[in-house]
Amino acid sequence: MEAAVDIAFIQEPYIYQNQVAGILRKHRLFACGNGRKRAAIVVINKQIDALLISQLSEEDIVVVEIIQGNLKFIAASIYLDIENEITMDLYKIENILQFAKGRGLIVAMDSNARSKTWHDVLTNKRGRILEEFVISNRIHNVNEDSKLTTFESNRGTSNIDLTVADNKMATLLRKWQCNDQESFSNHRINTFQLEKSKDITNEYNYHGTKYITSEEGFKKFDDYFIKEIKNKFKITEKENLDNTLYVIVTSETDIENAIEKHQNSVTAACKKSFKVRKLSKKTIEKRSVPWWTEELTIMRKKINAIRRRYQRTKHDNNLREARKQQYLQEKRKYEASLRNTKMHS
Repeated sequence: MEAAVDIAFIQEPYIYQNQVAGILRKHRLFACGNGRKRAAIVVINKQIDALLISQLSEEDIVVVEIIQGNLKFIAASIYLDIENEITMDLYKIENILQFAKGRGLIVAMDSNARSKTWHDVLTNKRGRILEEFVISNRIHNVNEDSKLTTFESNRGTSNIDLTVADNKMATLLRKWQCNDQESFSNHRINTFQLEKSKDITNEYNYHGTKYITSEEGFKKFDDYFIKEIKNKFKITEKENLDNTLYVIVTSETDIENAIEKHQNSVTAACKKSFKVRKLSKKTIEKRSVPWWTEELTIMRKKINAIRRRYQRTKHDNNLREARKQQYLQEKRKYEASLRNTKMHS
């Protein structure tokens, strides 16, 4: 690049013997895995501290913690193989989102997915799935409309290179641009700038249900919570609550199920004990996804729990298959609700 670059997010770099080649030694190169590497991050600015998050990184995904002054965030360079089922790759991105929650996140990816949401002329199946993932996880597509497409070859043009950011980093990200400078690749170079801020915080804006709490309400909550816990875990009045609950939870083979019961008990007790705080029109307008509902949040949490339960079932093939079918069924319901809510918003 002709302009100064601090950090480079690279997909499909030049490779020699499975190692990234062509990067000057004075720059810090981050790549991971023993196989062919299709993602990398290069930190050029010496004033930037960077640390590879190895537990989230592999040949096609590189995750790095970036620190410069009071700015701290997670950077990820990702290559999504068009031959892979995109939903499986999205599980890995979901893990990155969980890790980066509240810290700030920027992801640059070769998605191999087309969507009108990021200014392509069409939306294909992969694009529709990725689009719904971005929306449901409340991250922002920051690609700008451009006369240039991010990818161009003899077979045609498309916008498959995507930059996304969470709430924190989206407010700082400026001047995203698809450049016409020679990249020696079918993909064009995309650039953006980060605005410097003296008051960067890791504040997380919660958009779910908020309750108006009171001393009287907390007294009611204690009683309702105990009733809900006994009902969910089928504990009789004669049994000691603490001891019985301890035995049930420690002997539970499906810990996700126990967690879900506990969470549902808390939610039910809150609804019976406290008044719900109504969102102002101003708050609703500031939402990253204005049409998002509490019901979708609950459904998303449920499907995540079911998916984790399915993935953690390793030694019983019949049980794993049954849980897989349950997950796929709930996933279809969730996707239908997502599309229906968006359509009628």
